[in-house]
Amino acid sequence: MGTLEKKDNSPVKEAFNDLIQAQSARAMHYLLLHDQNNYDNEINKLAQSCSNVLQQPTITSDFVVNLMEKSMTSSYLEALKNIQHTIEQCKEKKDKIVVNSFYGEKEAASLSKRIAVLEKSKTIAPPVIMEQVVRDVLTQAVDKYNSVIDRPPYP
Repeated sequence: MGTLEKKDNSPVKEAFNDLIQAQSARAMHYLLLHDQNNYDNEINKLAQSCSNVLQQPTITSDFVVNLMEKSMTSSYLEALKNIQHTIEQCKEKKDKIVVNSFYGEKEAASLSKRIAVLEKSKTIAPPVIMEQVVRDVLTQAVDKYNSVIDRPPYP
């Protein structure tokens, strides 16, 4: 129990598993980058994918949550590298700004804030990030796609 067991639908099972894993990793990445628009879009797509999978009688919400957590765990270090790369890009851009101008000063302040937010993202524990993604996905799957969830997102 907990997998898409239909023998002739194995490619469907794999496609949904791959899709949910890819979407979970992207959602976590966007959350860490504080990219709210892309995060919201990815959560919506992921909630729809999970809702479709949960319509299968052999699939439990535990299976879907485990799939998401597995994906986010395996891609966490890569997400941290991407955050560090983004921080470095912001620092380079900030170093090139002419601060003596009105717009330069505002842009430098904005980049400083962005860098601080991204640095803080690196300190958030992976389980906290995963919990946020899972909660958002399952809440939206229930609210928007009328999914039946057989467990609370987290105790």
